[in-house]
Amino acid sequence: MKIIIITIILSIILGVIQWWLSLKPNSFFGKIIPILNVVISTVLAMLTSDFFSACYIFLLSISPLILWLIIYRSCRKKIKKKRLAAINLTKLKDIG
Repeated sequence: MKIIIITIILSIILGVIQWWLSLKPNSFFGKIIPILNVVISTVLAMLTSDFFSACYIFLLSISPLILWLIIYRSCRKKIKKKRLAAINLTKLKDIG
């Protein structure tokens, strides 16, 4: 029970950090947690001796990647909308 609570708290903290990093102007920062997730999943899978266990551990440990990429994509869309709005405002000022 204790491990489940720690896992949930850690996931919430990582989600907030992913959201914060994804809102940065540099898009690389939002890719840090997904890249680390893939690397850690690969290392965990390599540590097992059985092929099927390795596949199971890899798929299980890479599952949060979907959440990290959804957060990243939604934040990048917000940034893109803000940039386009600023560009359109500049174009309107240049015309007028």
